[in-house]
Amino acid sequence: GDSGGDSGSRVSTPAAWPAVPWSALGRFALAAMLAAAAGWHASRTFARNDAVKEFTEDNVEFSDLPEDVYGIAIFTLVKDLPDIRAGTRDPVVYLRLALVLGVLLLNLSIQFAILVWVQRYLTNPFMRATQLLYRQYHAEAFDADGALDAFRWQHFTAKPDLCQSAFANFYFTYVLLLLWSVTMLSELRKTNALREQIHNLPTAKVAEDMVLEAQHDGEEALELAALTPGVRLTLDAFILFPKALVCLSLTVSGYQWLMATLSFADLILNALALEFVINIDELMFEALAPVTLRDRLGMMKFATVVPEQQGTEREQAARKSREDALGYARHVGYFVALNALVYLYLTRLQTVLPGYQLDIPGPCADYAEELRPCCEQLDDPNQCFPHGDGDHFFTDLENPSRSCFPFGKRTEVQGSPPRRLSIESLTATWFTAGSFSFSASTQWYSGVGLVALCAVVCVVPGQFRSGSGEQEEDDGDEEAASETQSLPSDRSSEFGASRALPEEPEKTYVFTDLPEDVYGTAIFALVKDLPDLLDGKVDLEQFSRLAFCLGLLIANNIIQLLILHWVADLLTAPSVRGMQILYMHHRNDNFVNVNGDWQLDQDAWGDFSRKSELCQSALSKQAFIFVILCLWSTTMLREFRATIKLYLQFASLPTTLEDSDMVLESEHEGEGILELAALTSIMRFVLYLFILVPKVVVGGTLLYSGFQWLTATASFADLILNALALEFVIGIDDLFLEALCPQSLLDDLGTMKFSLEQETAKADADEELEQRRQSWRDTLSYFTSVGYIVGILIFVAVFLSHIQSVLPGFANDMHCSSYVEDSLQPACPLVPERCGYEECFPYGVDCTGEFGAVAARRKKKTEPLRARRLDATWVPDSPEPDWAGSWSFAAAAMVLLSLSVAGRRQSRASTVSAAELEELLSAEREGTAGSSQHSLQQVGDNSDAGSAHGSGDGHSGEPEESEEVQYSDLPRDVYGTAIFALVKDLPDVLDGKVDLEQYTRLAYCLVVLVINQGVQILILTWIQGLLTDPSVRAMQLLYMGFHGTVFDKDGNFLPEEWLNFEQRVDLCQSGLSSFSFIFVILFLWTLTMLRELRSTNELFSNFQKLPTTFEDSDMVIEAGEPGAQVLELSALTSTMRVVLYSVVIVPKIIVSLTLLYSGLQWLTATSNFADLILNAVALEFVIAVDDLFLEAFAPQCLVDDLETMKFSHKVSDDGEDETELAKLEARRALIGYVRSFLLVGASLVAVYVYLVQLQSVLPGYAVDISGKCKAFVAHELDPICDELVGGTCFPFGPPPVDPYKHSSPSDVLS
Repeated sequence: GDSGGDSGSRVSTPAAWPAVPWSALGRFALAAMLAAAAGWHASRTFARNDAVKEFTEDNVEFSDLPEDVYGIAIFTLVKDLPDIRAGTRDPVVYLRLALVLGVLLLNLSIQFAILVWVQRYLTNPFMRATQLLYRQYHAEAFDADGALDAFRWQHFTAKPDLCQSAFANFYFTYVLLLLWSVTMLSELRKTNALREQIHNLPTAKVAEDMVLEAQHDGEEALELAALTPGVRLTLDAFILFPKALVCLSLTVSGYQWLMATLSFADLILNALALEFVINIDELMFEALAPVTLRDRLGMMKFATVVPEQQGTEREQAARKSREDALGYARHVGYFVALNALVYLYLTRLQTVLPGYQLDIPGPCADYAEELRPCCEQLDDPNQCFPHGDGDHFFTDLENPSRSCFPFGKRTEVQGSPPRRLSIESLTATWFTAGSFSFSASTQWYSGVGLVALCAVVCVVPGQFRSGSGEQEEDDGDEEAASETQSLPSDRSSEFGASRALPEEPEKTYVFTDLPEDVYGTAIFALVKDLPDLLDGKVDLEQFSRLAFCLGLLIANNIIQLLILHWVADLLTAPSVRGMQILYMHHRNDNFVNVNGDWQLDQDAWGDFSRKSELCQSALSKQAFIFVILCLWSTTMLREFRATIKLYLQFASLPTTLEDSDMVLESEHEGEGILELAALTSIMRFVLYLFILVPKVVVGGTLLYSGFQWLTATASFADLILNALALEFVIGIDDLFLEALCPQSLLDDLGTMKFSLEQETAKADADEELEQRRQSWRDTLSYFTSVGYIVGILIFVAVFLSHIQSVLPGFANDMHCSSYVEDSLQPACPLVPERCGYEECFPYGVDCTGEFGAVAARRKKKTEPLRARRLDATWVPDSPEPDWAGSWSFAAAAMVLLSLSVAGRRQSRASTVSAAELEELLSAEREGTAGSSQHSLQQVGDNSDAGSAHGSGDGHSGEPEESEEVQYSDLPRDVYGTAIFALVKDLPDVLDGKVDLEQYTRLAYCLVVLVINQGVQILILTWIQGLLTDPSVRAMQLLYMGFHGTVFDKDGNFLPEEWLNFEQRVDLCQSGLSSFSFIFVILFLWTLTMLRELRSTNELFSNFQKLPTTFEDSDMVIEAGEPGAQVLELSALTSTMRVVLYSVVIVPKIIVSLTLLYSGLQWLTATSNFADLILNAVALEFVIAVDDLFLEAFAPQCLVDDLETMKFSHKVSDDGEDETELAKLEARRALIGYVRSFLLVGASLVAVYVYLVQLQSVLPGYAVDISGKCKAFVAHELDPICDELVGGTCFPFGPPPVDPYKHSSPSDVLS
């Protein structure tokens, strides 16, 4: 549409489209297609008569079952269902089938229920709001002839809301819908791959032929080799059909909800919330599946027979080339089809605004210029805070001589008594002279300079490299962990003279993988295919692959840069402007000049109407925004380190003159690989230009944009959500790889490795020197990682004090500390007591009038909240129990009780073998070989199995054949590094064995652990104080208003008052207005935390299984062959066990339980349905902090060391036959399945009991909101266009009669 510069300008209005019921047609078409597909599948399944082919090593491929609820359902249906039909009496089989089918049905029920609730409680209300807004736009900004009136548009009151809707920027919405389509395409591709695996299996005549027992690499395995027709149809009905239906339904619901979004920032957040539904099956698998079932699932493989290739090798190669080229063309078609679908949906199929004429983007494009930050309109943005009169500022923003943030609008008479707080000490800390702000031109020039700097730093060193490849990596932590293979010393003759150096010592070659993302595929295509095509070697597969990879790379870079541009223009700029205007009001209204000194006026501050908004902004809590910005910097540091690692890999490759010398074919561990062994000068320049420079530019821009957007955030709750939304941009390259790359390209990508040279020692005499050098390199890497931490802290501090341009020269004078402490705490029972009532929610009395202004600020799409919840059964004489304190006490008691029981069991087990252990350790001191290891082995056997070995001949030699060693990994997070350092380095340090590397590693791991736990505790504290408490207060105030207005003093419901209740929409959008919806969300949050508690329990079990030793040297034992050494954590001293429980287990349990309770409270007090899922996603951010710290800060040498250490548990079957062992295994499995049943039941009961009895958001809640809101949601929150009988939905010009304006509430409701 036209922007409407003149009053007579007309919007191009095509003929109104007929009211096509797209939703009804879509449902009918979808049902018809699914019915036809089901019938076709059923007929084809029972008509198949293919025989089971014989397996050989050459004609079969194995693939894993999916590790989710559907994977265990497949396992159970093909393994247990035939056994039950055969009449087995094994209770484990029945219990496993019942558990898996119950979890599968629960998963499907939750997914489909959430889809229904998303449509009812999220999509429909937002569609209605958007339609009302569009109707108001047509009525107030256009004349009756459909011409946009410039004067009426200038005074259109809903302009800010309209220009923040998804329809205001076609391209931004288009790109986000495209990314959502790509996300769902990835899920559909996974479903289709599972369908192909199921339907490629031949038909079995009897159930016994479906699963075959076999041996893979010396371990037991189950091969799923065939399917009976009944089982195949069952898998189609209960696995494939529900997965496809969930994906398609979620795609359509996502389209509608995203199109009805009323804020650009919420577009990305809503996509993240919808993606939460996809991952429910994985969450339930990780939280509820017993360990034995996971192990059995890992044993089963799809066994697919590969058809024999016909023809000669040349014909087979040509056929494969054509198939691969066709695959690339097909995936290009996917991408084109997605673009066409999104465009068609936006222009024709969307039902949010039927007959939409694209008349919003034009006028809103001009209005967007008015949303620039205020201080950019000044000649010197640093002079935003001078003293002066600000009466006329808000009507004269275009005057560059005016200041942005003046103090006060009135001057007090000289000599009057000062009643205000002096801020002279604060004004002395302003950085008006030294601070600076980045304008648009400054950002542009900074970006150009960054690109030039990248080109100089990256390209020039590569061009002047010698061919020897002797450049060392300064930062030892960037060396990639991988397999090392020794090759002949004359290998340099294989490619050019660039590696031919005389008398060079023998080299070892380290192989590292290419990055598994869009950039990795581009590297593969450039170094493998581009030289051949330039040489004229025309190959259809290579040409298709090169074109596909480069096109995908270009699309990825364009989309990332476009989103960054829109983040700056559509999200950051309006947020900055809103923050600046809010701060202007604060400076203008709340400060007064007293004898030339600007001071806070306490009376004005007490009456300030926007105090709640100001004290919920990010800059009002400096410590909170500081920690969030540090975490965002850590996230981006992880990306920068990956880019630096890729640069070092490129720089370590020597320069060659021949294209054919870059990629070499060889074998590694019996498999053929492609070695990226060298680069030409031109190829090095191309890789730096198309790979490294875009990654650095995107990362740097995203870092700065994230800082600006997070600093301008207007709500504490949105701080974490906005960080997650920004992280969405980083994952676009991974999303494109998963959704759009053909499997053949992924397989080819896995075959190519970086081949990096490493020198070996010249002689044995140099071994000690080389070890010392490596120790110094590792020590330097730890200092480098500490430098990362210190650098982030300094950078964030400097940004907040000098660089941030949201509030230039911000003096930290918001004075919100006392307000947050007093006015945002839960309102019950403080507010009713001030009204003279002891009840929390008295009937017929509205106590919220005085305190409504301090309620938590709602988002722009809704009006401010005031209160929530009710209590019809409140007993004044019975004080409210302190459930938070009770929960904390109960959690601490359970932790201490569990640890004491475990310690008592462990000490009892250790006492049984203490004498034997002492005897064996003394034998070791006398020189008996291998006794130490065997002693620990015996202690483990006695502790775990309770059976003692013979002490006469059990002291010497290797372990008996009946003994097995089970290994399990240490957790790959900050806690895993702390475990490694404590058991490996702390004993040596205490014994005085001075080693700088060990000192450094121990100090680094403990410092990072303390920082991690401190950050988690701080965030939990702020979540309770800044997020949960204000939300609880807002809900309580809203509920007080509901009881005081809609009921009389006797508790009788007043229908007329309900129709006139102004906050009815807020009340009926709160989480407690739908008991079933909030119940399911709380259940999923409980499962999320249960998954964390189960991982902690597994770690605790690993500690508990380790025997107790008296010598520190017996804890860690080196095993394995040279080059593949393993550090076995096979025992613990009593002191070390207490230390590990104290610094690892107890903090993890406390954080998980506290986060569980805080999450339940915050989610229960959520003010609208859309935020229910988003808040759950935000809370999960706290759990991932320990993983983030490992990936961002840990040096690579520490990651390598962590992978070498394993928990070593000795298992013995002495004195027991196979029957007894089978019974013991069955008993353990039975206990595991019973435990999982109890977990499911306990989780459901706990959530129900919490909502009915334990929740402290609305004490004594009588569940009287959902009944009143049910009819309201069904009738008054549906889209308005569905109610029209005929005519256009959005007529131009004001209607002669507005039925919604001139009718009574009763008439409107009827």
